[in-house]
Amino acid sequence: MGINLYVANDLNEAAKSKEYIEITEEIFNYLVKNKNNFPEAINLITELDPYNDKIYSEQEIKDLLGLTLEFKAIDKGNEIGKFMLELKKLCESALSQGKLIIAVGD
Repeated sequence: MGINLYVANDLNEAAKSKEYIEITEEIFNYLVKNKNNFPEAINLITELDPYNDKIYSEQEIKDLLGLTLEFKAIDKGNEIGKFMLELKKLCESALSQGKLIIAVGD
């Protein structure tokens, strides 16, 4: 099970997009298990259905970006830290291009 987050405005564009990050099963499970240790915006990730798609609104992208900024205290060398850094870059890219982020499950 993996979920990819793409910078795109619709599913057709997401299918062609080279700008994405993967939420691996390990990262997803860790975030779900430890969601009480994160700000509420973590639910935008932990409530994803790995077998469906979700289009994040501009406000949700800003909320995800805020989540990554609050996460800065954690060691950037671990997998969660690396994921949060990638997510931050993806959110900034989507906002700067005026695009959305689309989560695509299996």
